[in-house]
Amino acid sequence: MDYQKFREDFQRSGLSQKEYGKQHSMSPSMVHYYLQKSKKEQHNAKDFKFSELIVEKQEERHIKIITSSGLEIRIPL
Repeated sequence: MDYQKFREDFQRSGLSQKEYGKQHSMSPSMVHYYLQKSKKEQHNAKDFKFSELIVEKQEERHIKIITSSGLEIRIPL
């Protein structure tokens, strides 16, 4: 199941969860469940996604990783 596509289709419909469920032969609770799954999936994707990763090897004998959010990680060698 592509939960993101489901959410987009639901939002485009402009229907309530109950009405959307009726049109798609689903219970309102299943519609709600799929919407929650899409929300959680989207949230998790944001938490673990790097837009850019910079890795440098410096003379100090460690590897420095700077994430797109500015978090700096130093790994001693």
